[in-house]
Amino acid sequence: MMTESRLESARKELSMIRLTMAGRFCGTREWVKLGRPITKGELNLLPEIPWGDEILTSPCLFFPEKAVSQTHLLFLSVPESIRSLTGYLPRQFTRSDIEAWHMKEEEKFSAINSSFSWHLVPIAPILSFAGRSYEEQLALLPEGYRVMSAVDATIEHLLYRTSFGKPLLESGHWRNCRDVTSDGKVVKVCETEKGVSYGRYPEYPRPTTTLAIERMP
Repeated sequence: MMTESRLESARKELSMIRLTMAGRFCGTREWVKLGRPITKGELNLLPEIPWGDEILTSPCLFFPEKAVSQTHLLFLSVPESIRSLTGYLPRQFTRSDIEAWHMKEEEKFSAINSSFSWHLVPIAPILSFAGRSYEEQLALLPEGYRVMSAVDATIEHLLYRTSFGKPLLESGHWRNCRDVTSDGKVVKVCETEKGVSYGRYPEYPRPTTTLAIERMP
């Protein structure tokens, strides 16, 4: 059980990390703003952040002239799925286009829960992935990074918009995730002016589609 001293220690750690990330940090505070507060019981499960100053202040692999803290977003995922999150945020969440195909029972990926986990994600799209097949994108995945799940990519969009008051990426920018649809296609996530939308790769291919990636713990 997380004691009061441990809880206080965790709060101090989060405050320090928030400063290191220069605001590019979304934790329990942002979940409260979204209408999904973290309970005391859930705080007992709050994991430690796996990246310290040594990593966060080191040069970014993708933009070497900047530090990781300047190019990445550090955010907290909680045990929610794409389906369950729509109950909290019906007006600012997923679009109901094309009969909300991703919410159908056979689309298992939308029912998968994330976990209490921290994610360190490049904010800007990595253009080296653009215009390539999914298999080519995977081959270019740098050491120390992995492909994100669709639910975590969705949470990233939501928390970023909550924190900064604007979309994470330009409207219409798609990113391939690691989940697959019921017919074996790769799930891709995009934020539009109307909300978060889901697509199937390679249907409706776009030359700008990149890969949703995160740093491994």
